[in-house]
Amino acid sequence: LSVAVRHTDDPVAGLAGGGSPNGTGSSDSLVIRRAAAPGHGTDPRIPAHLLDGYRETVRRAEASGDARMARIAEHFAALDTATSMTSTDYTARRITG
Repeated sequence: LSVAVRHTDDPVAGLAGGGSPNGTGSSDSLVIRRAAAPGHGTDPRIPAHLLDGYRETVRRAEASGDARMARIAEHFAALDTATSMTSTDYTARRITG
């Protein structure tokens, strides 16, 4: 399950690169995206990068009625009661020659 929240007008997130454009690993995976502060151009405060904007984006997604959001909430609720978790991180590198 993969959930990504992206603001299309957040230059900091844009510099991160990588990631999947449409979610991965599960049909419940999704990318939540919107323009958080349209028209702010080169505002040095970078309003599209502020945490409150990301909270609002998630709030809108939760209120959207998208069934994947309900399943994601169920998934995270189950993790809330976990006493331990295991994660695996894979890295690949190309070997030339």
